[in-house]
Amino acid sequence: MCGTPRAGTNLLTGLLKSTRVAGAPEEYFWRDDMPAWSERWETTTFVDYLLGAIRAGTTANGVFGAKLMWGYMADFLDRLDRLAGGHEGSDRSLVERFFPASDFIWIRRDDMVAQAVSWARAIQTGVWYDQVGRSSATPPEFDFDQIERLAREAADHNDAWQRWFAANEITPLLVRYEDLVSDKVASPDGSSPS
Repeated sequence: MCGTPRAGTNLLTGLLKSTRVAGAPEEYFWRDDMPAWSERWETTTFVDYLLGAIRAGTTANGVFGAKLMWGYMADFLDRLDRLAGGHEGSDRSLVERFFPASDFIWIRRDDMVAQAVSWARAIQTGVWYDQVGRSSATPPEFDFDQIERLAREAADHNDAWQRWFAANEITPLLVRYEDLVSDKVASPDGSSPS
């Protein structure tokens, strides 16, 4: 799953995991989370780490899922490239060397101002997703400059994803945040439940 912060990636990963057949996507390759995962899986090399991520992110039917943000995509590709000993092909062929027959889901949010407000609030409070009984001791403050910067960053990252998909001849499954939150449970025929 490809996205940007506050575009609904946690919501979508939770929904995918709840199916028990669509992988168990998490941010396995975000450098700030990697030490905790590495400790949990008791890994010391990136090869072992990659195998741990594959084990953790794979459901019983063999489907693997991971969440990638544009902000660390270059780092992820660099790690794969070093593991491959250098790679001459496309980014897609590099990814598929380690994750064969990959499918890509791109979740994006049309209302980037709302996304930026949510992102600013998460940064300021340290609360990135709802947890029962968890709240922030720090109330958020309106910061127009921060919101404007984050809206621009979200737009830039969405543009970068779009260019990357085009350059790698990938047609991702596009999930719009606004559609997801309005219809988390659709009927089999695609209509909304009553």
